[in-house]
Amino acid sequence: MPLSTARLRLSALALASVATLAACAGSPGKPETGPAPDPVIERQIVVKPICPPELLQDVPPAPVMPADAVIEASEETLRWLGDAFSRTLLLEGRLRDARTACPNG
Repeated sequence: MPLSTARLRLSALALASVATLAACAGSPGKPETGPAPDPVIERQIVVKPICPPELLQDVPPAPVMPADAVIEASEETLRWLGDAFSRTLLLEGRLRDARTACPNG
């Protein structure tokens, strides 16, 4: 009785399966692993306030005006002097306020 084409194909497939199983039986136990995964990099940002040493220096005392001092100047000059004194007081206040934000101030 002649073998049909379907039976021939089935027989060839069975033989190929047996050959594949025999080849797998001789292979190592674990398959090769690929390259190692990229390492995990953790970043942590820490903000530390740092004050310059100049900010921690004492503000020198204001000079004392003598009791008998007289300033004779034009109105414009006196206004300028008043603005200069106001600016100095403002800057001294800002320095003192900035000191309170320092960790060691």
